[in-house]
Amino acid sequence: MYEYVLRSKMGSEDIWIQASEGDIVKHIMAIIDIKKMIPVKSGVYNVVNMNKEISDTPEMIKYKDLLNKEYSFCLKIMDDLVKKANKLYNRQMDTGKIKNFCCDFKVLEQACDTYIIDK
Repeated sequence: MYEYVLRSKMGSEDIWIQASEGDIVKHIMAIIDIKKMIPVKSGVYNVVNMNKEISDTPEMIKYKDLLNKEYSFCLKIMDDLVKKANKLYNRQMDTGKIKNFCCDFKVLEQACDTYIIDK
């Protein structure tokens, strides 16, 4: 996920590439790596409030802005993303072969199924 911004707005920790001549750069904000998808058992995650609140710190506001941009981006490409994820998953399940840098989905699913939630 990326956005076009002025190079002068980039911080020292930001990742960007030159987009064209001048001061416009492509700011890399996030990467979706479906090879690393993992199953998550219901009850072991928390819902995140992405709405800005008066008590939010400047860092929290910046983080929530990023989360909202990422969420909006994912909604736009959801159909394509799900198709690619299913294709990768089904190929691994059908062949039993695990591609380079890819999680072993069967092992992760077994671990998820046997994980006991402490209450």
